[in-house]
Amino acid sequence: MLTIKPLFFIFALITLLLGGCFDEAYEEISQKRAKLVVNVKNPIIIGIAWDSHHTSFLKGVKLAVKLINADGGVLNRPLEIIVNKDEDKLLDLTLSTNEYQTIVLNIANSFADNHKVVAVIGHVTSKTALLASVIYENKGLLFFNTECD
Repeated sequence: MLTIKPLFFIFALITLLLGGCFDEAYEEISQKRAKLVVNVKNPIIIGIAWDSHHTSFLKGVKLAVKLINADGGVLNRPLEIIVNKDEDKLLDLTLSTNEYQTIVLNIANSFADNHKVVAVIGHVTSKTALLASVIYENKGLLFFNTECD
């Protein structure tokens, strides 16, 4: 019988392989996001995927944004963050592999579906980041993994 780890990586591999089928949508979405970055009127919006148990990371991000904005922002535009703390749900050790994956994909899609978000920082674990990275890649989002496991 397969354990959770091999099942997780099999699912991730299949997701990565199928990801190559989204080339046209990727180009369209990437161009839309690029236009938002170039538009000097819009703030630069960054998604933060984190849980509420690692508060020092969120405090650090908020302080960095405050300092950067006080210094004129990035390219003379303010930074804004959108925080998704749904990774708290992943701390439930009774979750099935399917439930875990669904939560991760919902987190990633919450950022990917918001065309104003140009980058995502976060994900506490590497397996969460691996699953989410496929969504970010296909939706043209810059992704910085900051796992702490």
